[in-house]
Amino acid sequence: MFRNFILGFWVGLPVSAAVGVYGLVMGIQAATQNITWLELMVKSFAVFAGASQIVVVEAWGSPIWLLLIATAAINLRYIMVGLTLRPILNKSPWPLRIIALWYAADENWALTLARRANNLSTGTGFLLGSGMAVLACWQLGGQIGFSIGANLPDPTSLIKAFGFDFAFPAIFLALALSFVKSSIDWLPMLVAACAAIGFSELIPEDTDFQNFYILGGTLAGCIIAALSFADKLDKTIVEVN
Repeated sequence: MFRNFILGFWVGLPVSAAVGVYGLVMGIQAATQNITWLELMVKSFAVFAGASQIVVVEAWGSPIWLLLIATAAINLRYIMVGLTLRPILNKSPWPLRIIALWYAADENWALTLARRANNLSTGTGFLLGSGMAVLACWQLGGQIGFSIGANLPDPTSLIKAFGFDFAFPAIFLALALSFVKSSIDWLPMLVAACAAIGFSELIPEDTDFQNFYILGGTLAGCIIAALSFADKLDKTIVEVN
């Protein structure tokens, strides 16, 4: 267990370095929203969900119900993440299982599943170790960004000038592409992307609902994926019969 934990931490460091980059972006943004460094640290330990944390920081000051809906919508994917981790966590004690799930992020989840595909001994220890690597880089990047942002006259312009605002979409895109196994897998991704772009153009930027294009794109992609899976399942049943 301990050896797998150390291995997971070590193997998870390269991808965690990328997490630190958009943690830097979140920290810079937090500095502009009157969030203290302690609030930022506690939030990252307690929530530990990069996408929703960035959205909440950007929308800081909006009604609490809106922040809750946005956070819940973005993190719905963790239901499916939990389902895919069931074979890995099933034999672990429930306290360890809860901790491992709590610190299961997109990066260490994908890393764990990819490694387990070639090595069935990859388990809870590896998932938790790689999760701690992600957490460490996330916290470090956030605090460095907070320190930088607090001393910059226009941190938002700096983020856009160096392209840091694309760090988060870039790593998500890389993770998504790693799961493309056949040509049919491209369809939900393309539909989700087009729907998100369409919703972002339709929703005014000066409203509390400007980030709901994420939800619209997600729902569109999920619907297409479900229909594609149903069609493949029907064809399989016909072939078997």
